[in-house]
Amino acid sequence: MVEKVYFVQSHSINPYYNQALQKYLFSHVPDNSMVLMLWKNIDTVVVGNQQNAYMSLNLRNFELEHTYLARKETPDRIVYNDLGCLNFAFFVYQNNYNIVNQVNVIYQALSQLGLSIYLDVNNEIMMGKNRITDSSFVTSGERCQHSGTIYWDADKSKRSRLIRDEKAKGALANITDTSPLVSMDSLTRKILQSLADRYGPVYQLSVGEDLDDLADQFRSLRYIYQIDRPYTLIINDTFDAGHMVIYVDMLRRNITSVSVYSDSEDNDRFRDSLMAALNGLRVDDVLFRRRISQVEERYRNDITRIYETIQKDSYSL
Repeated sequence: MVEKVYFVQSHSINPYYNQALQKYLFSHVPDNSMVLMLWKNIDTVVVGNQQNAYMSLNLRNFELEHTYLARKETPDRIVYNDLGCLNFAFFVYQNNYNIVNQVNVIYQALSQLGLSIYLDVNNEIMMGKNRITDSSFVTSGERCQHSGTIYWDADKSKRSRLIRDEKAKGALANITDTSPLVSMDSLTRKILQSLADRYGPVYQLSVGEDLDDLADQFRSLRYIYQIDRPYTLIINDTFDAGHMVIYVDMLRRNITSVSVYSDSEDNDRFRDSLMAALNGLRVDDVLFRRRISQVEERYRNDITRIYETIQKDSYSL
């Protein structure tokens, strides 16, 4: 049971500081409590940790568009932020983690603003045929985070210019598309009221920690672009599961690691199957057949193609 509810509002619009604050709160949730964080970012595109920025984005436009690039530590979809977006994150322990209740805090707040909305099967809030939220769900041990972005009055045209992949763009709507009189302040107030209605009194939580070093980690170009990532082979191809860039590290015909970058947000099962089949494998047909027999049948052709490419290219190493 959630015994106490806390609220943190970041007064920074720097995406790297806000990432640092999220990470701090995720690691410091008080026992039997929930923390809700709200924040806004200056113009920023945030990619997941399995996405290749060069492949997914029109990077040449970022400087012209005065836009930051950030990377999450989790394999989420690409998200665009500007001051027309309100970001939220619930931090809670596993025993109190309830996606339905958390989504309903946001849903009820939007409903009270008179919006005609509904939930889709992925717990995204929809208006007409377009979503007005982008959400992600993270669990690490006993700690959980449910975060998301509410599109109030985002620059959809700029978002389209920055994001290359059509699947990643998706179809978004702004609240102001149909309700231009809804303000960001009223949205924030409704969320806090909805939080109190569902969980009880809400207390302000202050964070006195210096988060500059942690923010610098998220700001690092090495982290954002992963430019020092070691690899031996690169496979860049389109598969049934989507277009992927696969980095393969090898030592004496042993596959020491496999990493996958993809623009599709639906490839987690394929990625897990690929890594289970190839990570730590010696390039040997008998050993590969044993591994591939444990993989879902629908992925076997693609993974076999990848293995055969590694097998061929490894002879030249």
